Amino acid sequence: MQKMPDTELVALARSGSKEAFGRLVERHQQMARSVALRLVGDRDLAWEMAQEAMLQVYLSLGKLRDSSSFRSWLYSIVRNVCHSHIRTQKAISLSLDGLEEGGQQFDTSHSLSIAPDPLEIAERREVYHRVLDALNALSQKNRAV
Repeated sequence: MQKMPDTELVALARSGSKEAFGRLVERHQQMARSVALRLVGDRDLAWEMAQEAMLQVYLSLGKLRDSSSFRSWLYSIVRNVCHSHIRTQKAISLSLDGLEEGGQQFDTSHSLSIAPDPLEIAERREVYHRVLDALNALSQKNRAV
């Protein structure tokens, strides 16, 4: 099974062979991690993003139209997973400087390894608005402090 081309491994994986899928992962994991590292800039996070991409590949293997394009399909999934993670982090990161200016300022210098759930996002927004309301309720003198 080691010398089989991707097309045969994909066919076997589609029919339920976990060993065939494992071979595909072994064969392309380094590429997936390298792509993720270039996009997210953090080794541990890149490993996590590559793992997430492999999970999506496993769950979507039936949607792959052309088995010979497995590598490029995986590449695009890794990119999408990383871009999605980056967008999520930009959307939820708040800065105290942004609160002082009356708006949100996004801090992309750090990223969380686990994307928050919608409830967490809603709670953060609520806290943001409460803090902003509290700041606006202060006198100009106290607000400056």
